[in-house]
Amino acid sequence: MNCAVDHIRKNSKVVQIGTEYLENVEEITESYEREVLLGTSLEELMEVLDSEEKNVILLKYYYEYSFQEMSEILKRPLGTVKSVLYRALKKLKEKAKEVHLDETDY
Repeated sequence: MNCAVDHIRKNSKVVQIGTEYLENVEEITESYEREVLLGTSLEELMEVLDSEEKNVILLKYYYEYSFQEMSEILKRPLGTVKSVLYRALKKLKEKAKEVHLDETDY
């Protein structure tokens, strides 16, 4: 009798998921896996940049500075800041192709 009661208690802790929820679980899992892959890949992508290029990318896309503000912060001519940014973006795009990230991933 006690074994049967113990078995019922153990099984009552298990929650059965209905089939209507399985689709959501799969979508969430795929989304999470994509985010983990993307996060790791972004770190890898940034490794191809030198320090000046990393700084420009961070100032532009993380801190959202304008080109003029970046020029003043870095004490570099406006044209140089723009060329460094576009060179960095080109490197990132080429590296993204190497690791097989397509534009729908980011």
